[in-house]
Amino acid sequence: MTSISPAADLNQLGGDVLTIVGKGFDADASATTIKFSDDTTCIILTSAAEKITCTVDGFKTSTINTGTPYTTTVTVNAVANTEKSVQLKSTKQSG
Repeated sequence: MTSISPAADLNQLGGDVLTIVGKGFDADASATTIKFSDDTTCIILTSAAEKITCTVDGFKTSTINTGTPYTTTVTVNAVANTEKSVQLKSTKQSG
């Protein structure tokens, strides 16, 4: 995983579409999972060898921490990568 965009000011309520760039991804979206350090998931929209797009679910309201980045874990065919993180916006935005 080489980049996540956007990586900052994500909506606490979810809905952001992330683009994850790297190598070794699988075109079969069912072989990939994306989770953040609070177990929030990112629902995969498209998947290719070098790019994944996904929609972020709402972050867990009981554990939201806007001061600390959320580690992003991309698991492809049981191989996990945690090199990148995302940061939440300090205020909630309604959809």
